[in-house]
Amino acid sequence: MSFEILIIPNSWFRNPNSDFTNLRYLINKGYDKPVQKYGIIQTKRIISNDSFFENLAVLPNDELNLFLLLGSNEKIEELEKNGVYRDFKNENIDNAFECDIPKEFGSLFSLNELSDSRIRIVDEDFKFDDNILKRVLTLFGLRTYNYEVSNQDEINLNLTTFCSFLYNSASTFFEIIISKCLKNSKIYEELYHEPLSNYKSLIIHADCIIEHNLIDYYITKCKFKKSHKANISIENAGISYKQIKATKNFEIGFLYRRIEL
Repeated sequence: MSFEILIIPNSWFRNPNSDFTNLRYLINKGYDKPVQKYGIIQTKRIISNDSFFENLAVLPNDELNLFLLLGSNEKIEELEKNGVYRDFKNENIDNAFECDIPKEFGSLFSLNELSDSRIRIVDEDFKFDDNILKRVLTLFGLRTYNYEVSNQDEINLNLTTFCSFLYNSASTFFEIIISKCLKNSKIYEELYHEPLSNYKSLIIHADCIIEHNLIDYYITKCKFKKSHKANISIENAGISYKQIKATKNFEIGFLYRRIEL
């Protein structure tokens, strides 16, 4: 099997003994790619372990669940035998793309096998070690949606940390998590501690920097729609916005994906 799906639940994030270091390296490597490509954002996505929740806009009473697509140990070893070593801990922005799987080795990971992947929800004592780190191909998180909603029969979640290191895998992985996890009563209830049957639909909200050209990606690849919520213009870019520093003004755009349950 080429893949494993790993779910890190909110209980792990809230365990004071959990070490966010490798997760910080991972998320920052994913976000360094648009930093290098567009030259707008100057700061790391996760500034430090201590600022992890603040940087992801996760409030003290919020929930955060993280979904990771891992390559098998055998596939990663085959990459390394061919001289492909992925150093997530190298924080030099010039090396932003070094953890992407080279296209000539993409055939090692057949996305047709993704739907058959083993799904594992870790416990709060899970160790995010170097072996897990080097196996990550794609990830995203879902956090509490902190805006007023009108329909109580809807689940509302906010997409965060959407990163990919394997060409074409992100949107496919996103669909697998929706179908195999979020629409699966057993897995949903294990993660969110309430019956899925209480709800008729799930809405996943997303926001992104418009200048990073992600709006079309979300719409065409991930089936999102543009929100009626007005874009936010971030001006005076020389000062910090949510601890983000930028070289010029930019805009935040909003999208959503409705999924019938």
